[in-house]
Amino acid sequence: MDRSIRIHFLPMWQSHHAATSGYGQFIRYLDGNIISRDRKWKLWERAVSRAFRNVYENSGSYWYHRESFLAEFEAARRWFRGRNEIFHFLYGEQCFRFLGSIKKLSRRNFIVCTYHTPPDKFGEVVKTPRHIGDVDAAIVLSKMQIECLSRYVDREKIHYVPRGVDTRYFKPGAGKGNGRLECLFVGNFLRDFDTMSKAASLLEDNGRIRFTVVTLPRNRGHFDRNRNVEVLSGIPDSRLLELYQNSDVLVLPLLDATANNVVVEAMACGVPVVTTDLPNAGDYLDERCSRLVPPGNPQKLAETILMLERDRTLLNEMSAACRDQALGFSLEETARKTYEVYEAVLKNGQNSPAMNAVKGRASHAC
Repeated sequence: MDRSIRIHFLPMWQSHHAATSGYGQFIRYLDGNIISRDRKWKLWERAVSRAFRNVYENSGSYWYHRESFLAEFEAARRWFRGRNEIFHFLYGEQCFRFLGSIKKLSRRNFIVCTYHTPPDKFGEVVKTPRHIGDVDAAIVLSKMQIECLSRYVDREKIHYVPRGVDTRYFKPGAGKGNGRLECLFVGNFLRDFDTMSKAASLLEDNGRIRFTVVTLPRNRGHFDRNRNVEVLSGIPDSRLLELYQNSDVLVLPLLDATANNVVVEAMACGVPVVTTDLPNAGDYLDERCSRLVPPGNPQKLAETILMLERDRTLLNEMSAACRDQALGFSLEETARKTYEVYEAVLKNGQNSPAMNAVKGRASHAC
């Protein structure tokens, strides 16, 4: 793969993600520059932050904040130093708002944004979406996002690139063997805690089924009455990997989703998935490695878990299929497909009417 394109990544590191998790892991396989601020505030950052406070606090993007603005400010400074460079905002909802305005002064570089939010929630997060029309490419993690984003950006600029997973780190362990069905639930955002708790209650008298829940401390109360549920918070990365590798099934009822770190990480560890039947499910899962249940249906969720506990042959077949499926979502594959988006952006940009007009003026000046 040609690595001649100069790329600037604008990431957003989430504190609740493991060091090996998160969308931005694929950038390890691409040559690029990361634009992020140090923990220690610089004098110019404090000055800019104070001067433009009213601007970023009224951005119209719910998750956009001071650090996002400072990263865009730094990107703007670098914009005028290069040409035909890619500025990739890894979380478009949180990090991209104003850089597109700079194109009115100079179209010398290109903007790529990845969007993560489900369509039903997108309008709540990005209340004034006009700036999305300034991107040269929008990457989505689920095909169901395409129709939503096509309201703001040309359809041909939208590219589906599945979320990647580190299949070298997340891999099957030595095996399980305590005789119980070990069920794992991980996460916080858009998780259906109510359905999870009720399904666990329905299986409480079955001593062969146990649940481990890994979530933020504020969610522990959902499981106070579940005697068959162990709740963990703040565990180290090594413990999370151990839990994946020692679990028989990932049980993850959801309220909504586009792509999910936990699903692909569990699959990479050979853990079959029982989750909610949402529009995005077919992008990552099939019946070889998963079972889908109707939204908000704890009875069906419990029945599915019980069925897998009784059919270990099926469970083993699904485990092998999970690992095989996950290899198609490796970080290397995500990096390759993302780089193809960059190549398309450069090709289309250099052949655009605006760029041709620039070339024409330059030729006439010569």
